[in-house]
Amino acid sequence: MSSAYGILGFGQALGEAYKVEDEISKYTTNIDKIKSWGYKYFYVAPPEVSQSDLAYKASEEALKNSGMNAEDIDYIALAISEVPGDMVWDPACELQHKLGASRAEVQVFNQACTSGLMAFDAIAGKFAIHPEYKNVLIVTANRFCDDHKNRATYNAYLHSDGAVAAVIKRDHKHCKWITTETASDGMYAPLLRNEWRVAVTPFSAENKSIDNHPSPFSEVHEQLMDFYKLVHIRNRLVVEYACQKAGIELSDLKKVIYLHDNENEMNDFAIEFNIPVGQTNANLASQFSHMGASDQLIGLKYYIETGELQNGDYVALIGIGSGMHWVCTLLQV
Repeated sequence: MSSAYGILGFGQALGEAYKVEDEISKYTTNIDKIKSWGYKYFYVAPPEVSQSDLAYKASEEALKNSGMNAEDIDYIALAISEVPGDMVWDPACELQHKLGASRAEVQVFNQACTSGLMAFDAIAGKFAIHPEYKNVLIVTANRFCDDHKNRATYNAYLHSDGAVAAVIKRDHKHCKWITTETASDGMYAPLLRNEWRVAVTPFSAENKSIDNHPSPFSEVHEQLMDFYKLVHIRNRLVVEYACQKAGIELSDLKKVIYLHDNENEMNDFAIEFNIPVGQTNANLASQFSHMGASDQLIGLKYYIETGELQNGDYVALIGIGSGMHWVCTLLQV
């Protein structure tokens, strides 16, 4: 059974937009450092808007833009990059219920910024073993938890809230999935771990404070230099593996869409790939800030809708996420 598929339509939902220069002082006194990252805007959802709300809104828009009803969906892949809205809870099932997609099998992916990219591979598997599956909804959602972490100081990204959804159809020729390649390395597993260990530490008002949860990078400082050396090297390697599997060269890629890293890292990323920074998504990174698992789909949606990506173009979606994982999903528009 064929696992070929393509993207029929997109939808997105964003938090409220704020200018970095106007609002960053509410999060940190180290304003010059944040400004040096090059982010212009970041998006914050109001307190009453949950991760699930953002996912639902993006999904509704994607279904409408695709001319599809929720009842037509056979499988929902919800990719998140933060903790679910509640503990011991399946946000994908809630999304299924809110949409009215009662026929759909659902699954959550939670490998931080690689969650959405990994889901593409799982979708191919579902199509391969379920001949009755015709339509899939992939949703990436990021709702930063300000109670647990500071969105401006947690790591070297400024974090935003938002969701992107795409309706996927078996044998659809537009924005066709080619392959997904993953490289994993557990040596660096502590790097993105929240040090509040929920399985062994009771929840209380005291340990809820973000002051009790510093950046995990502070706990593994001696590993950081080695880790940073590996980041871009492995990014390139995983893309090379994907291109080799597809029978194309790196030079055949029209666009290389990475997570929304800071300005210096985006420049280093382009250097590693020996491409102009304009061939990356650096321009969108500065406009949206880091939206977790949604970064790559925001870029794909934007560049298709603006015509920068056209029929036949190859595009690589790349991310790194907790694990650690390096992932590349290769598509042909």
